[in-house]
Amino acid sequence: MNDFMAWLHDAAEGALPFVCAFGLGVLIALHAADAEIDSLRTAVVALADQVDHARIACGAQPDPEAVAATLAAHLAEAQP
Repeated sequence: MNDFMAWLHDAAEGALPFVCAFGLGVLIALHAADAEIDSLRTAVVALADQVDHARIACGAQPDPEAVAATLAAHLAEAQP
């Protein structure tokens, strides 16, 4: 039994750095994905604002409900 426990201990010592490195890599990848999602979401909102400004510049009336929703979203982001 002691031989098996010694083998198991040696195997765990060898595998533990790889398991920790894999877990750290997964955490870093998830954090990077969240950051990329946030930056893409910001870009989409900016493009939607540009489309609204272009519609207004071309003479189209803005949708009052969309304007109210956009203002509410901006106010919600500004408040802590």
